[in-house]
Amino acid sequence: MPKPHHAMPNDRRPLIFNLTRLASRQSSRTPTGVDRVDLRHARFVLERSNRVAVAFVHQQKDVLSLVPFDEARRLIDNLWERWVLSHPRPPLPTPRLARRFARWTNMKFRRRIDTLISSSIKQWLQGNPSPIYLNSGQVGVHHLHLHQRLIDELGAQLVFYLHDLIPIDYPEYARSLAGTETHRQRMVTMAKTGATIFTNSEYTQRRFKDYCTEQGLPIPEVRVLPIGIEEHFIMARRQPKNRIPEALAPRVYPPYFITVGTIEPRKNHLLLLHIWRQLAAELGHDCPLLVIVGRRGWENENILDLLDRSPAIRQYVVELTDLNDTDLITLLQNAKALLLPSFEEGWGIPVAEALTLGTPVLCSDIPALRECSQGAAILLDPLDSAAWREAIRTMASAHTTNTVTYTPHRWPEHLEGLASACAEPVP
Repeated sequence: MPKPHHAMPNDRRPLIFNLTRLASRQSSRTPTGVDRVDLRHARFVLERSNRVAVAFVHQQKDVLSLVPFDEARRLIDNLWERWVLSHPRPPLPTPRLARRFARWTNMKFRRRIDTLISSSIKQWLQGNPSPIYLNSGQVGVHHLHLHQRLIDELGAQLVFYLHDLIPIDYPEYARSLAGTETHRQRMVTMAKTGATIFTNSEYTQRRFKDYCTEQGLPIPEVRVLPIGIEEHFIMARRQPKNRIPEALAPRVYPPYFITVGTIEPRKNHLLLLHIWRQLAAELGHDCPLLVIVGRRGWENENILDLLDRSPAIRQYVVELTDLNDTDLITLLQNAKALLLPSFEEGWGIPVAEALTLGTPVLCSDIPALRECSQGAAILLDPLDSAAWREAIRTMASAHTTNTVTYTPHRWPEHLEGLASACAEPVP
């Protein structure tokens, strides 16, 4: 049995944090937007362990198990150092970590005896009644019966963070139809069992409420909690620009534009690649570079064909992956502009990061990016390639001054909002 987490006499509800997503992502060199939120919330819970009883759990399908506190802290600290502080730490050894999680869960046995919540969690709660259960990574939320048991058996108050409804609203951009159905089930669980649902934007809040109304689901309390910007982006705005790192300089040199995000159809890289093929034909050696920061994703055969086969694109388009925040800041600061022609977003972390640094932004005129950019970006129809091409050409010949005015959301404010839902007194 895992070593029980410490119990503390307190008039505040204990906290249980679902660590499943972070455990599955621990070998990744760079975080996604969901990862950033999940890690911030995990660290928030970890830092409160000296004031309130705290436990971390791991979920395998519909079975929940207690994770030893020291192991949870080790994982969170490792991810924090690599993802936020950009320290060159190796990830935790995946096979050993995976074996430990599998041993803690013992899913087949638990299902056979119909015990979806491990006895170690219940034992820990003997002196810590009515916990607040927080899932910020969305993994496992679609198992409605497990979450109903958390309420019925533990007296838990469930808090979720919702990032978007894209798999439902735009199933053509989901990895599979099964992924769309899983997200629908997440919405059902959140609506039926959630005490508080946090969303990353007013747009996501509206969509969730509208979806609940459309589906005849109850509407729980829904609060907007925008994603914060890392402090080193804010500090970098006040300092001179860094030079492009030597390791990147042979491939990346001004003038260039930058786009950040996984290469997948929803991000609309195809529009940019067609524009760059035209610019290469028109401008020749005066054509600026397009720097794509992001891994190759799914359902993108046409995009990859252009990247791999088109001579013009191969000459003027650069792909980069696994950049830490230090290098990303430098590339954003020295770019002519960030380009983000997405068809749909729940928020827009790259937009917020670029505007925080003072870098101009051309992005899609869609609800989430209008909200995120605060009127500081140039908004364009993601289908209007002519307008994008003209705006890029104009900006390519203009002198970039990095004088954009923008007020970023910050993590301390975000965590204050989270704390308000995690400081309920014991009933």
